[in-house]
Parts: sequence; structure tokens; C-alpha cells
Amino acid sequence: PPDIGGALSGRQRQMCIRDRTRDEVADYLQQYAKNFDLNVVLDQAVLEVTKRGELFTVATESAIYTAPAVVVATG
Repeated sequence: PPDIGGALSGRQRQMCIRDRTRDEVADYLQQYAKNFDLNVVLDQAVLEVTKRGELFTVATESAIYTAPAVVVATG
């Protein structure tokens, strides 16, 4: 399996390594998002992603988001 801790260092890397279970990694990521007050949006169909200047606009079925970065994840 891929080393999902590759971009992390120190204690973060110790908590997020490839021998963790799916549920442990999911719990870690949920706590990470909570700790940094990240607006993680799940289970929304994306209709369009556009970039104007330094900002992305993401249109979903229920909302429009604007941000300097977009993370696309599947799996």
C-alpha cells in the first residue's frame, strides 16, 4: 500500500503510516480536519471546476465554493 504519511513529519508521521487500518486513517483525517477547522465536503457531485487568477470555483449540485486550492480524492 502507499505510504500515506510521506508528506508528514515527526509525530504526525508516527500516527499515520501504511500499516494503519482504513478506520484508523479515516479517524486521523477527521480529527486533523477538525483541529485545523478545515471545510471538508464529502459526497457531493461536482458539476464544474474553474480557475480564475489564483482562485478555483467549484460548483456542486447544492453549493458553489471558492478557494485557493482544491483537493480531489476518490476511493
